[in-house]
Amino acid sequence: MGIFAPISSSAAVVGGNAGKIWNSGLSLASKAGRGVHGVVKNVNHGIRNTRARFDRGLSRVTGVEYGWSRAILSVGSAASLIGNSRLIRVTARSWLHPNHGSHPDIFRQVNEAMDSVRGPWHRIFGGHSIEWLPSLVRQFGLIAIPAYAIHLTQDITTPQGIPVIPWAGAVHGWLVSAGLAHNKAAALLSVNAGHLVALIGTGIICYEAACLLAEIRRQKIVSSAAA
Repeated sequence: MGIFAPISSSAAVVGGNAGKIWNSGLSLASKAGRGVHGVVKNVNHGIRNTRARFDRGLSRVTGVEYGWSRAILSVGSAASLIGNSRLIRVTARSWLHPNHGSHPDIFRQVNEAMDSVRGPWHRIFGGHSIEWLPSLVRQFGLIAIPAYAIHLTQDITTPQGIPVIPWAGAVHGWLVSAGLAHNKAAALLSVNAGHLVALIGTGIICYEAACLLAEIRRQKIVSSAAA
């Protein structure tokens, strides 16, 4: 028993010191956490105050009470999307579809059937319009559904994109017979990821403009009624 007494005593001392260090660490972490939380809270408060002052100032200048800072940020972000739409598409292609062989091999048969028509605008004429999906399912089973979705997700990152309407090949023939050039007709019936990004950006800008006009109209009506 005597031989274990010094060991037990030392262990108790070490354990006690370790406990004190642990508790001190928890206390410091708690204080640091409160400090970080306080900094974040102060930053958020400062941002809200700055936005409120900006909105009040611009409202005085324009005569329209509005959340100008939010609207300007939204429009600026949308304009950035439009300006970088091609870069976004190219980057997406480098990730999703860098070459023809990047289609998943697990869906090889479905991919080959979808790409059985060749040419720069081949997606217009076969395999890619939505009306082709039922025949793909009949031929390959339900696996054709995820294969089709993944294939189109990859193809939409290419410059030619994918058909935007069903029966695009037939519609293309009508457009060409009406005098539209082959490539222009195909481009008119196709959409790529860059087009979608630009369309989203344009939609955001139009939405913000509509909201502003509606608010101006509302405030004019209120002012007229008050007068």
